[in-house]
Amino acid sequence: MPISVPCPHCHKKWKLKDEYAGKRIKCPNPECAQIISIPAAPSSNGDLIAAPVAPPQAKPKPPEPKPVEKSREETQAEAERLAAAMLNEEPEKKDTATEEVKTFEYACQFCDHKWLLPVSQQGKNVLCPECKARQKIPEKKEVKIDWRDPNAQRPSLARGPELPDDLKDQQTKTVNIDSLVQAGAIPEAEVEPLPLGTKLKRGFIVLVAVCLIGLGIFSIFRGRTERGDNKLYEAAVASIQDVKDDGGFALRQAALFRAAYNTAAGEATIRLNDKTKVKESLGLFSKARQQLEESPKSYERDYLLGELAVAILRLGGTPEQVIGEIRLPWKPELQMGNKPRFNGNGNDVQAELRRVLLALKAEGKAAEFDFRLSVIRRVSRVLIAKEQLETLNEILSQGFHEPEMIEAKAHVAYERMRMGAAPNQAAQPGDDFNPSLDKRYQNITGPDAPALAKRSGTPEQRLIALALVAEFSDDPKPALAAALEIAKREKATFGKGISPMVLIRLSYTAGKAGEKGFAELLFDSNVQALAEAESIRGRAASPNPKIDVAALPKPPVTQAVVGHACAALYGCRQNALAARDKKAAKEYEGWNAGTFRPAGLLGLVLGLQDSQEK
Repeated sequence: MPISVPCPHCHKKWKLKDEYAGKRIKCPNPECAQIISIPAAPSSNGDLIAAPVAPPQAKPKPPEPKPVEKSREETQAEAERLAAAMLNEEPEKKDTATEEVKTFEYACQFCDHKWLLPVSQQGKNVLCPECKARQKIPEKKEVKIDWRDPNAQRPSLARGPELPDDLKDQQTKTVNIDSLVQAGAIPEAEVEPLPLGTKLKRGFIVLVAVCLIGLGIFSIFRGRTERGDNKLYEAAVASIQDVKDDGGFALRQAALFRAAYNTAAGEATIRLNDKTKVKESLGLFSKARQQLEESPKSYERDYLLGELAVAILRLGGTPEQVIGEIRLPWKPELQMGNKPRFNGNGNDVQAELRRVLLALKAEGKAAEFDFRLSVIRRVSRVLIAKEQLETLNEILSQGFHEPEMIEAKAHVAYERMRMGAAPNQAAQPGDDFNPSLDKRYQNITGPDAPALAKRSGTPEQRLIALALVAEFSDDPKPALAAALEIAKREKATFGKGISPMVLIRLSYTAGKAGEKGFAELLFDSNVQALAEAESIRGRAASPNPKIDVAALPKPPVTQAVVGHACAALYGCRQNALAARDKKAAKEYEGWNAGTFRPAGLLGLVLGLQDSQEK
């Protein structure tokens, strides 16, 4: 019959078969599950009282074994192990999970049935629950990675070459410092800051390298630019050959065109600063002078000789440039038997100027005295700035006759005073005008100068005086207005009683002041074109220097005169200076080859050279 048994742990009663009497069982209560003993004899009330199982008594501790002495090698190995454990900052992670709770999925080798097996079954025989086939579970061994092997855990294609055996042994015995730092075995080394001197030295080396790279890039860019400029220069000089006598020009105009262009080409050539081009520049200037010397007397001839005298001053240079053979000396150098020589050819600026000034006062073709005075004033400004007073005194007599020398010296003194010299320093000792020089200069530059110039003399003398006052004045407009009033009143006498050259001079000053020129008051088309050219040359020095060259007159060859060529040359030169590029070359190449194309190209070359100097 069933036995009623209470659990001494959870105090629940259970009815058991009598066959469990005297045995030990686990309490059926899943929350208890303690081992209880079922007594053989029932209690007084008929229940069997289960007795708790006594915990097993602890076995007595065996006596501690005597410590065994360790060898020297074992002691050293133990010390190394303890040191490595102390250097390792991360404590070992203990796996708290028991081996029984770990499982893995296994597929039957016969029927591909998959089920979970405990890890402990690895390496043992099991039966497939599906097909009941017996099979051995393979054992997965944990592979320890050798941290000293650089090819460990790397794909085959990413592995490096195998080392020889002798190096393999050496590799396994040595450790890289970086590996120890990454493993935390040793602290990362602190980098000591560089001294200031070392930083400056390294910075200087970097700066020098950057500068050298920049210099190389600049040299390449400049080389390309210079090659382009040289091609433009060669095309400009070659275009002069297209100006021919049989090209349909009016009488004598072809020679005047070539003289104007040769003068511009000579200036552009000497400014290349190439010693192989000095003779070529001299040759171009000589051609221009010879062409003008052979031309009959005219206002255009005189005008171009004045421009040639100013352009020739570009030949002179500093002592260093003379030694470098890219410029001529200003005056003769007495060498080898007191003969003037320069690199064996005897050329100098003084000699070239003398030839031009002699052509200006040539008998039967002499230019007007007032015009020659204006030329010597322009030449004096350059020579005074270059401190070549001795050269100036030597050439003065070449452009004037003896009775004219007093006035010529006075105008040179005006220029010296204009540039800051005192009256007693501006004039040469013994000059007749010396005592009155200061008063005469005040009459030109003082506030009452325009009124004084209008008072006395013929209309032509008053115009000449007003032109001089306007040229020296900071505000030329009052003098220009007075001159315009007289010019309009005497319009019918220009070319007959009054020389038109004074209006050409006034046109330059008017253009510089931004005022309307005097060209429209002239009847002769040749002189009118010169006046317009001087107005454009003056506008180049004004605050608004942009010149509309497309609007300049460029008539057909049968009607073209040298004044038109000069106007185009001045306008293109000024625009190139303002733009600082040669984009207009295509436009100028489209101009007429035998008349105005050289003006456009030469003006462009000179303007680019002006921009480089500024």
